[in-house]
Amino acid sequence: MRWLSKIEPRLGPFAEATRAFAAWRRPAGFDVGADGVRALLRELDAFVYDADGPQKDEERFIEGAGSLLAALLVAHLPPGRHIEREGRHALRLGRWGFFDPFAAIDAALDADSPRLCLARELQRAEAEAHGDGPFCRSVDLFEELLGMKRPDLTLLEAFASHLRLGEEIEVELSDAMRASEGDDGDLELALSRLIGLIPGGDQADDGFEWEHARPRLLPRIVSHAFLAELDGARPGAASERRLYRRNLAGELYVALVLAYPDRARFVREEEVDCWGVPELEVEGAYLAHLARRSASARFDALDTPHGVMVVARSGDALDSARLVLPGLHGVLATELDPPFAVAVPHRDLLLAVSGADPEMLEALARRVADEYARAPHRISPQILELGRRGPRPWPVSDA
Repeated sequence: MRWLSKIEPRLGPFAEATRAFAAWRRPAGFDVGADGVRALLRELDAFVYDADGPQKDEERFIEGAGSLLAALLVAHLPPGRHIEREGRHALRLGRWGFFDPFAAIDAALDADSPRLCLARELQRAEAEAHGDGPFCRSVDLFEELLGMKRPDLTLLEAFASHLRLGEEIEVELSDAMRASEGDDGDLELALSRLIGLIPGGDQADDGFEWEHARPRLLPRIVSHAFLAELDGARPGAASERRLYRRNLAGELYVALVLAYPDRARFVREEEVDCWGVPELEVEGAYLAHLARRSASARFDALDTPHGVMVVARSGDALDSARLVLPGLHGVLATELDPPFAVAVPHRDLLLAVSGADPEMLEALARRVADEYARAPHRISPQILELGRRGPRPWPVSDA
């Protein structure tokens, strides 16, 4: 396997373990590239369906196949190299990208479809190498926020989600990554909170200038429970470090985010104060931006056994926010009879029916409860009435 010798300086102990695996499973050796991956998949299948192998040699197989997988990835992805921390071996892919080849093989052995599982692991490795994987993106964002909020600290080392900032400062990002569930805005908020917990963080965190914020500003509908949870997670924090929020209706609030091409982050009260512009100008800016982003939004009128239900599900993470658009009342009026009953059970959905029909109201309540229970970015199961002046809790008096 001459290809292995060419990359051996970047493989560390993976090289010798790969040779040992080849001597055990395929004395003729493994080719590099796609042929090598196909050969590894065949060995994976053969081992899974070997009645004696999994019980007798599983640990040996994981070590050897994981090392071969690492070697194939390093040959395919030039930035890849072996890294080790406290006896655990893995790959660094790119600047902060991380991949554990042994965990990938272990997962494939336990999967219903080992080949499909390993294919997904290979896709994840490539994403890490190209800067799009979960570890790489999380560490990149953490480093960016650290530079803004704690310029006195430097990110020295990353191993998976475990970061070292100095001889006595280490942080773990795994909880923040799980809590955000892939949402860049939620991840930024979680990482900002994590940085705020690092001892010695008394430096001022200046907000952006208004000219920077204005073209990026968008609304985000959140619940009172969401805000209370965040505020409670930072006991003793200065009130100006709270998220910006204004009550919309009932338990719903309008928060603000700054939207970038690859991420978004919440805006704090102190940042809005720093802008020094009237509240109406802030509102006008985010409504104008949202209106531009809504030009191609989907509002589908669906026929149900009890009547029409309007569903906004555009997939751009802004459907719930469209509840604040002044033109929404006119959009619904083309499909429904007033009064309009609306709900935003989660970030990516807005539902509306004619509130004059009790059966449709019941159907809406059932749909909202189901969507709210299953959604990762839930907001509220509350039903609202949407009038020309905006939403208010349902039911309401017409007097």
